[in-house]
Amino acid sequence: MTQQFDDLFNRGIQQLNAMQWADAAVTFETYTKEQPGLATAWANLAIAYSRLREVDSALHAGQRSVDIDPKSGGSWISLATAQIDAGLFGDAAASAEIATKLVGGEAGSVPQGTAALAYEALGNYRRLSRQPGEFGEQRQYTIRFLM
Repeated sequence: MTQQFDDLFNRGIQQLNAMQWADAAVTFETYTKEQPGLATAWANLAIAYSRLREVDSALHAGQRSVDIDPKSGGSWISLATAQIDAGLFGDAAASAEIATKLVGGEAGSVPQGTAALAYEALGNYRRLSRQPGEFGEQRQYTIRFLM
């Protein structure tokens, strides 16, 4: 990766952390057009789309992230997040289970909010009756996990 793309990626992360969802989406759209093979960029794009409630776009970006790197727990978490927003709770539970297996329960490998999202989806996805995009602080942990 060149410095230009590193800077673009880092700007997208800063925008996510500042909750500038639309700006982050544009940044990661640009990044994924120029560097389409980086799963983390697609995962972060999925998070931005989820926060904008662009569910179909979030699902596409999350799935693309998983397709590129099926061994990335972060890719599966971004897909699970998009699936929850789309009301696909069974699929989200399956994606979260894969993510949990991939990170292997290593101490500190999954931030508390990300783990809470995964276990909530796994534990009883029928209880997840929130409106799309209604996960507040847990999304902040997801963003940090994908950096």
